[in-house]
Amino acid sequence: MITKNQDTIEQIQEAGYLITYEQMNTLIEFQRKWAQLSMWTRALMVSILEDISNKTAIVNHLFTILSELYYIFRVFYGPIISQQLLNLLSRLVTNQWSLFEAMKSGEKEAINQSTVNIYKNADELAELLSKINVYWYEDQWKNLLYQYIKLLIDEMVAMLSRNHEREIEIYNQLQYIAEIMGGYMARGIIARSSGASAQE
Repeated sequence: MITKNQDTIEQIQEAGYLITYEQMNTLIEFQRKWAQLSMWTRALMVSILEDISNKTAIVNHLFTILSELYYIFRVFYGPIISQQLLNLLSRLVTNQWSLFEAMKSGEKEAINQSTVNIYKNADELAELLSKINVYWYEDQWKNLLYQYIKLLIDEMVAMLSRNHEREIEIYNQLQYIAEIMGGYMARGIIARSSGASAQE
């Protein structure tokens, strides 16, 4: 049985180079970080929906995951670009928090504004990623980020309506998209690093 990781490895190998131990770790780490983001974002939804007092702790943990991503990016892109990425990812988390709160309260104007903000944020993130890596395409990042955001919104809607079966189905889809995003991010970094090595 071929796993998603094996499929990703084959894609990397088809690109003209073998994957090293360090590159495999990069792949696994990015997939893990995106999976953690989707998991803890779900925890934030539950906290907001049920008025649990752990919202701040959950958001702080989400920012911790983003800080860990920052240090991974810093190895490949240095502190300035990595900080720009961290800022956009942090804004993504903040916008998600605002949107979930608005959805819980049912304030239509706040929902609309938060939705505009979150998609604008996704556009800015896709643009930056495509500029810093020739193997990342802006349209592809927009597609992935839009799918991710839509699934988050759908999951919150399912929670609000207490449709638990649908909520679980959406969460599984979110985990799948998160893994694809992590794999795409890792492949771009691996391809860029290997291309740079080949040119030197």
